[in-house]
Amino acid sequence: MDIMVGIVDGIMIILFSLFGLFVLAYVSHKSHVKNLGGNDKFNEIILDQSRSQYYKTLKHLGGYPYFKEDEKVVFKVTDGEIYIQDYTMNNVHKLTPDEIVEYHVQTKTELEKNITVPRVLLLGVLSLAAQKKTETTSQFFTLKLRRNDIEFESIFGQEVENDNLNGIITEINRVKLDSKVV
Repeated sequence: MDIMVGIVDGIMIILFSLFGLFVLAYVSHKSHVKNLGGNDKFNEIILDQSRSQYYKTLKHLGGYPYFKEDEKVVFKVTDGEIYIQDYTMNNVHKLTPDEIVEYHVQTKTELEKNITVPRVLLLGVLSLAAQKKTETTSQFFTLKLRRNDIEFESIFGQEVENDNLNGIITEINRVKLDSKVV
């Protein structure tokens, strides 16, 4: 009899724990949706992801004049057109293939080898420091654009550690090639 009571108590504890986790997950999801602007905004973001041929969340480190430093942004390709936008889709910028001068995915070590004034401003004094002997897996997407005869370079980092950013290069190449087809 005592064993049966112990089993029932154990099952009740497990059920209450699962219920508690469910409630916690629901509340967390609701607060995330509320921060995005409600269910409609959340659904709009999900729909935008599904319509895009390529969709990658990045962290803007600096250089792009219309985003804040450390702002969560999205690089996407939709219907053969390239866009960079803030995560909530309130600030969307279309990039034409002719505007894109240079684009690279590099590690921090590779970035430090190629020191330029904008990189010193973006990465700080650390960009001038001696190279470290340890190799990092962090990747950075550098994008040089020309708009209204002004060139500027922007640097974006991974939103998720060890996320592979090389797909961005493939997508830009594809759009640039397709734009030259008549």
